[in-house]
Amino acid sequence: MKIELWEKPRILFNSTLNWIMSFFIKNIECFLFFLIVYYKCIKFNAEIMLNNNFYLQVSTLGAVLLLTGISLLFKRKIRIPVLLVFDALISIIMISDMVYFRYYNDVISVPVLMQAGLVGPELKSSIMNLIRIKDLLFVVDLLTFLSFAVAAYKMRVLKNVYSFRKRIISTAAVLLIGTSMTYYGFYQLDKMMGFESLSLVYDHGFIISNIGILDFHGFDAVYAISSKFFGKGKLTTAEKDNIKSSFDNKTQTNDAKKFNGVAKGMNLIAIQVESMQNMVINLKIDAREVTPNLNKLIKKSVYCDNYFSETSQGNSADAEFISNNSFFPLSEGAVYFKDVNNTFDSLPKELKQQGYTTMAMHAYRASYWNRATIYPAMGFDEFFSQKDYNMDDILGNWGLSDKSFLDQSLVKLQNAKQPFYSFLITLTSHYPFEAFAANGPYVDSFDAGQFNNTFFGAYLKAMHYADASLGSFLDGLEKNGMMDNSVIAIYGDHDAMKRTDIDGIRQYFKLPDNNDLALLQMRKVPLIIHIPGDKGAGLKTVTGGQVDLYPTLANLFGFEPQYCLGRDLINSDKGFALQRDGSVTDGKTVYLGNYDSCFDINTGEKVDKSTFTEYIEDAKKQLYISDAVIENNLLSVFEKQLKGDKG
Repeated sequence: MKIELWEKPRILFNSTLNWIMSFFIKNIECFLFFLIVYYKCIKFNAEIMLNNNFYLQVSTLGAVLLLTGISLLFKRKIRIPVLLVFDALISIIMISDMVYFRYYNDVISVPVLMQAGLVGPELKSSIMNLIRIKDLLFVVDLLTFLSFAVAAYKMRVLKNVYSFRKRIISTAAVLLIGTSMTYYGFYQLDKMMGFESLSLVYDHGFIISNIGILDFHGFDAVYAISSKFFGKGKLTTAEKDNIKSSFDNKTQTNDAKKFNGVAKGMNLIAIQVESMQNMVINLKIDAREVTPNLNKLIKKSVYCDNYFSETSQGNSADAEFISNNSFFPLSEGAVYFKDVNNTFDSLPKELKQQGYTTMAMHAYRASYWNRATIYPAMGFDEFFSQKDYNMDDILGNWGLSDKSFLDQSLVKLQNAKQPFYSFLITLTSHYPFEAFAANGPYVDSFDAGQFNNTFFGAYLKAMHYADASLGSFLDGLEKNGMMDNSVIAIYGDHDAMKRTDIDGIRQYFKLPDNNDLALLQMRKVPLIIHIPGDKGAGLKTVTGGQVDLYPTLANLFGFEPQYCLGRDLINSDKGFALQRDGSVTDGKTVYLGNYDSCFDINTGEKVDKSTFTEYIEDAKKQLYISDAVIENNLLSVFEKQLKGDKG
């Protein structure tokens, strides 16, 4: 029978539809996997409160198609287990990323995985505190997939309906589509980053917002491999000379400085307080002071209230490194692990050369954050760790209480050869502040009023305890006369309030609605410097960051650091603080790198970016110099050049 011409389109349409339906039925497990994983990827961005745009959707579709396409190559009996493994791995990655994001405001990257040895039993409570019941949504689909697999095996519907040749064709077609969509997302990302995506990895959140979590981890792996085997390219001689000139020009100043050398020959006691944010200073809850001892101290000290933590993935270790070296942390990983063989021009090293005894004190494992190795490299003569303390008052999962730690450290200082530089790191006020929570032993240490039985209330109790421990330590210094010949520097290491904790305090502290601006405000930490005789006492509102501590102290002790990126806050009329993602603030205006826009830090209103160009460019320059010096161990090169010139 002859087919009429007008019937041919109908027949072609029906044939195509039948083929699609047949392909769908014969590969239903792949479609199920595709829909589940795509939904989870979009849901993931929503859970960590990142943008969902068109580029993200296209790139994510491409990534899921690539995984689906790979599975099409296998026989059906093997394909379902392969898809199940893919789905399980994706679920594990997403949940791990969400938990990590809730604490660090970042996702896990390859350098972080390389530091996985840091995760000990003490971190278990912190991790458990960050897991939410809703996270189970990312694993419940595994049960669905597993049930489907069991049913399919029982019903014997897993016969191979396609030949190897057809599976090859199907795989190639799906991979081609997936690759095209993924490439589109990466191209748009690269375009937004000035086609320098592999050299400008500042903000993981920005990358995930545009290409999705699956493509990010692929991107991160490529970035790690390229950095490992190809690096960022060796610096030319001219580039090295320019960097060295920037340091030389900074030190060539004849301007008279206030309080220069006022502490020469005195002891230096620096205390890095775990999780102490500036908002607790002078804070009262129903007329009760959270930090009465520090409030008393700041009345006779230099107090910087616009001082920012500048840490990155290294957290407390970053705070130590920045404060003692005046360089910025790495964008990936921590200097304490990646660059332990570098030459450092640090505060302890400079004071050691002036005849000081230099010692670090932290009542925890010496191996943690690689401190046992990095401290000698930075110039510390001694490191008093957990083994050097009597563990007589264990508080929570983190070990020796601050009270006992500081009391025992006081005895060690009394017996130390003077002058000395002692660097102390506290521990008890570590997230999640469980010792001060509703069922903790110190729940009644402070009445937090309306915040009792809340996360923030536990934090306030932890800060009150830290303050009491510091007060006892300061009283001890006063009694033994050491306060008369010692400079005391106290500062917070990093923020304690995470993205998920802000809503509970937003109205109380009048934080902006924009979470990124609110989090930046939470990066403020106190800096208190007490000089014998109460010299220089008063409030310093100039904006600064941890990178400024070393040069500030160096001025007091009468020397000029040869290589540092910070400034002396006591002798500065203006300043700024920057973050590892390129964000920078002068205390009033802030440039947020992931928005590429400027805002009023208090109101959240947009500000003309052109008025802030100087700060933005300066921040980029400082991060470039810091990375170049650390990654290429340039201080070793400069030191050899200096010796050669003298020779």
